[in-house]
Amino acid sequence: EIYEGDILDVGHEDDKTAKPSEVVYKQGGFHLQYGSLSYHFAQSTLHSEYRFEVIGNIYENEELLNES
Repeated sequence: EIYEGDILDVGHEDDKTAKPSEVVYKQGGFHLQYGSLSYHFAQSTLHSEYRFEVIGNIYENEELLNES
């Protein structure tokens, strides 16, 4: 399960470099926030060529976002 405030490691299935992204809720839906970029995050995204792994959350592991 993925929740608002989670930090995900997001990468393409062929890519070895994952990027920590925060899950935010805005404009009526969930988005992945990576720096100043934001991407709509839908259930169908979970079945795409990208891989997602919850590595923490903004409340306990905020430093993970600074490593990108």
